[in-house]
Amino acid sequence: YGPYDEAWGLEFSPDSSKYGWGYEKDNKKYIQINDKIYGPYDRPWVLEFSPDSSKYGWMYEKDNKYYIQINDKIYGPYDEAGFYGGEVYVGIEFSPDGSKYGWWFTKDNKYYIQVNNKIYGPYDYAWELTFSPDGSKYGWRFTKDNKYYIQVNDKIYGPYDNTSDLTFSSDGSKYGWWFKKDNQEYIQINDKIYGPYDKVWDFTFSLDGSKYGFAYEKDDQEYIQINDKTYGPYDKVKFT
Repeated sequence: YGPYDEAWGLEFSPDSSKYGWGYEKDNKKYIQINDKIYGPYDRPWVLEFSPDSSKYGWMYEKDNKYYIQINDKIYGPYDEAGFYGGEVYVGIEFSPDGSKYGWWFTKDNKYYIQVNNKIYGPYDYAWELTFSPDGSKYGWRFTKDNKYYIQVNDKIYGPYDNTSDLTFSSDGSKYGWWFKKDNQEYIQINDKIYGPYDKVWDFTFSLDGSKYGFAYEKDDQEYIQINDKTYGPYDKVKFT
């Protein structure tokens, strides 16, 4: 392959059936996947393959607008997509089975999340798009009017004063996060809320997804919570 004026970013798909890179020739930039050439672009970013190797994608700039390309399909134009301040921040996210993919973008100073052909928003700010391990669910957090929210598929939770990122169990049946409201802290698992507590930490799911747990403090005593069972009080505890 070549010759090129410059070449960069050789990547292989997980099953090694596909490979790709970026290159420049005659002051134009291109992406090549196996023997297929895409472009020219003013600037392409971050070639990525889906975990099942069925899809590939990247972001590119052309005529001061930004686009996302997934295989042979182009999305956009956007004012920004997948980066802050010209530096790559988050590229395309793929579900483990490759059936879903998504990214954030901005248009007219508002943030949006796109999952396949569906657009969510507008938001004041949105980030941390993630997929469940089985690919059935996806979610992110966003802000609107100085409040925080969690979105899981088409369902919105909130408003909160602050929130952590969304976490999925291994089988995708459960999801959870930490949030703060009126100076008290809580854990939410699907539609169930635990709290209020003075402080919460070490929230996690078991490897098989059947259990979840966290540590919390209330009235100067510390506790462990496993599903609906509480252990304590203790003077000090760490969830291992």
